[in-house]
Amino acid sequence: MAFSELVNIQQPTGLTFDEEYNILGGTMHGIPVAVFDNFNRHRFDIIFGAVVSDKIMQEVYLLTAGFPKKTVLGVEKADGCLRVFCNDYKLSQDRLPLLIDFLDRASELISRRKPSVTELNYEKIHSLSVYMVLTRRDKSSDKNSGKSKSKTRRLTISKEGAKSIAKGVIGGLIGLIIGASVFTLFIMMNDILGWFGGVIMAAAVISMYTVFSRRLKAPDVIICSAFVLIGWLFSNCFSYLFKIFMQEDAAGSGLNMFGIIDRLGYFASKYPELTALFSNTLTISFMFVFAGIIGSCVFYFRYHRSDMY
Repeated sequence: MAFSELVNIQQPTGLTFDEEYNILGGTMHGIPVAVFDNFNRHRFDIIFGAVVSDKIMQEVYLLTAGFPKKTVLGVEKADGCLRVFCNDYKLSQDRLPLLIDFLDRASELISRRKPSVTELNYEKIHSLSVYMVLTRRDKSSDKNSGKSKSKTRRLTISKEGAKSIAKGVIGGLIGLIIGASVFTLFIMMNDILGWFGGVIMAAAVISMYTVFSRRLKAPDVIICSAFVLIGWLFSNCFSYLFKIFMQEDAAGSGLNMFGIIDRLGYFASKYPELTALFSNTLTISFMFVFAGIIGSCVFYFRYHRSDMY
């Protein structure tokens, strides 16, 4: 959602758009409210400055039922606030009335419960890159809210996160099949092409993973890296075995790939030039594969936008 669209809903919401911080904020039904584009997380966040119970959080979540599918990414209560995370392109343009209605109904619902109010500090919201801490509290309050916060994370993040990871694994496998095929073909054609094939395979795995999961966090990077390393090892080993097979086939031995694997030590010493080439390609291609993983992750975090898919 572009900040200009937030400007357009000032009048119906009674909120004010702060041009310095690009935050639409104010008070609705006595509850501090802030809506802003969270560019670092590729979403927009809605924050209600009130200390609420799990029951109220669930009721607010139910108010999002009228939103388009997959709009709400999560609901979390922490640091004396209730936060709703959304896809920024799901409630833009002609769907803005849904956002206006939600802000009104949610703030009214929270106000009826007469909660403790937390004033929102725009400077803190604007300065924190991940927008995960809005206020500072003492250690005792952190301990008291620890259980409810962990429950919230299991409810809102782990459920959606597991679904995203499952989709990402499917995409990663597709990318692995495509990337490993190209990688193997390049290794068979030329050593230098094979090295760059590792970069292509890493990019294919991570790109397909993020297309399906629409996220890339630490667990996703680990999964993608594992896929890429599996593809790197398989492609190099397969090309090595296939080259030995071609040599044996030309000599008329009649051995298949499994026969070569059973006597791999013998064939490794029989074809020292292929073994040395395999060792060299394995080492150098690993560096290119590693560079591909780093480069793909950097590209995602630098250029990713919620509408890139």
